[in-house]
Amino acid sequence: HLTRAPDDAGALALRGTTRARRGDRDGAQRDFDRAISLDGREARAHAGRGNLRATAGDLQGALEDLDRAVDLE
Repeated sequence: HLTRAPDDAGALALRGTTRARRGDRDGAQRDFDRAISLDGREARAHAGRGNLRATAGDLQGALEDLDRAVDLE
């Protein structure tokens, strides 16, 4: 889907989730950041980036992203 619609924030968030599960933290971070820049209301991207931040020890950033994800749901 991203080949035909590279600016689809939802698809980027899903790909970011897949990358995170496969251990590609850098790729996941890029996808989440891009999804959020395209559509700041993409809750899955905020949640995914929040989880990445939490596991990296950025608890303040994680809390901000996860709070935003909850607000958007």
